[in-house]
Amino acid sequence: MREISFEQIARRVEWLYHRASTWLPPDIMMGIECAADEEENPEIRKALEDKMAHAKHAAEEGIPLLSGEIRPQVTARVGRDIHVTGGSLEAAILEGLRRASGAGTSSGRLALIAGDRLHLQIMLQGLDQEGNLIFPHLSPETNPDEIRDLVIEAAKRADLSTLWPMICQASCTI
Repeated sequence: MREISFEQIARRVEWLYHRASTWLPPDIMMGIECAADEEENPEIRKALEDKMAHAKHAAEEGIPLLSGEIRPQVTARVGRDIHVTGGSLEAAILEGLRRASGAGTSSGRLALIAGDRLHLQIMLQGLDQEGNLIFPHLSPETNPDEIRDLVIEAAKRADLSTLWPMICQASCTI
């Protein structure tokens, strides 16, 4: 049985929240750059270029990419041979979110897996103008085709300047 402390989990969730909120992975940045290069509409191309510059600045300065209210969703895949010491896994996750954002609320998923590792994934979503999640049914398990369709639909409903980014995520294994 492998022990992981409440504090270790809380610190990792706090770090993941900050990582997800300030950094876009290279493949996402490359996708935005390719889209800007191929975009024929100069206004949209400029908006994409501005968003890339914002993302680079956010990563360098630790400035959040999402503005306004953010809803975190944490997925934990817990090895059957893990024991959390000093508190519960749920309480440690909520404490990490509280430290990172000032709010200890989240939705989440828990899956038991074989082994002695804990895999945490956090997904942050911004809200639309009415305060609703842009992608209420999105999860880390959503397949890429569904994500593409959801993004296209959300983009059709929103002003490009306010639709950035819609989702940020990060993950780690302890």
